[in-house]
Amino acid sequence: MKKFIKVNGKQIMEIRPEMFEDAFEIEVPDGMRDLDVLRKHHYVNGKLVKTDEMINKANLSEEYFDIRQWFVNNDWKFNKVFLGEWADTDPRWLEYKEQRAIKRARLDKIKEALGV
Repeated sequence: MKKFIKVNGKQIMEIRPEMFEDAFEIEVPDGMRDLDVLRKHHYVNGKLVKTDEMINKANLSEEYFDIRQWFVNNDWKFNKVFLGEWADTDPRWLEYKEQRAIKRARLDKIKEALGV
């Protein structure tokens, strides 16, 4: 099936069934959704090339926001120790510190991979 795409470098930015300005004509396999073309392919040397780059970035973004939400949900525990309600040897505090260090390190790697 003929489709028309607009690209930025190798990334497909737009896909339409009709010709439009600065578009390239491509042949899309029957049954392939436009969204799959946008998310899972690049345009290289006049051809669609399957890539997982976009999917990986989407998954990393989701993980990024999950970790940020964990911080929102758990950073109140610092106040428990600061105000003296929990001892600094309290198992809840120790578990929080351990988990936070793991999540902080992972968040830093995600930010680096996403260029944030």
